[in-house]
Amino acid sequence: MLPGGSDPFLQFDHFHLSGPTFAAHPHAGFCAVTYLLPDSPGSLRNRDSLGSKRLILPGDLHWTIAGRGVLHEELPTADGVDCHGLQIFVNLPADQKLREPSALHLSAHDVPRVRLKKSGVVRVLCGTHRDAVSPLTPPTPVTLLDVTMAAGEVLNHALADDQHAFAYVVAGSVSSGGREADAGSLIGFSDTPGALLLSASSSAQVLICHGRPLCEPMVAHGPFVMSNREQLLQAFGDHAAGRMGRL
Repeated sequence: MLPGGSDPFLQFDHFHLSGPTFAAHPHAGFCAVTYLLPDSPGSLRNRDSLGSKRLILPGDLHWTIAGRGVLHEELPTADGVDCHGLQIFVNLPADQKLREPSALHLSAHDVPRVRLKKSGVVRVLCGTHRDAVSPLTPPTPVTLLDVTMAAGEVLNHALADDQHAFAYVVAGSVSSGGREADAGSLIGFSDTPGALLLSASSSAQVLICHGRPLCEPMVAHGPFVMSNREQLLQAFGDHAAGRMGRL
């Protein structure tokens, strides 16, 4: 679950996969973002109806832009080996809903890093932190930061007033504005002007997400998130007729 005021973010999941879990499935009208955490023992194999095949290795980010419709699957490369990661659904602006589907990929070795004062590190997956800029340019401009912090370390991240933001605690515990959050918790920052402040109560790992809300009409059902009912019905019809391709 996401906190209130999460637009343009639609869904957030923290997963452990060790075998085939989801059969090939469609998406339309939004982006499905898979981040395999750097500590993941296993990797994922991505296939989609665009004809592409890609390994998602630990520390990699794979961004599927569903547009008017795409089929894809992401399966562990080896049964019984844990794939540890996060999946985030990001909405597409109305003028991008019916675009051709495509995919972006950011390899772990291309992710910019910023060192904190102690032993902490900020991995800039999307957007910016200080002078570090991600090479990834998704159609919905958002910032995604994977932050590891030593106990007692403080993160100060600039946050524009028009941004919706939240932090997910992957491991450890952090505090912000008098709120304490342990592993598996979300902290919303929609009412925080100017900066996002986090203090690590213990060694911790946190994913920070923020972006400007789209503030556009949205109709969602199952794997499709469109601007209106007509687009939604069209997406179901396109999938049924095989117009989203096949694997």
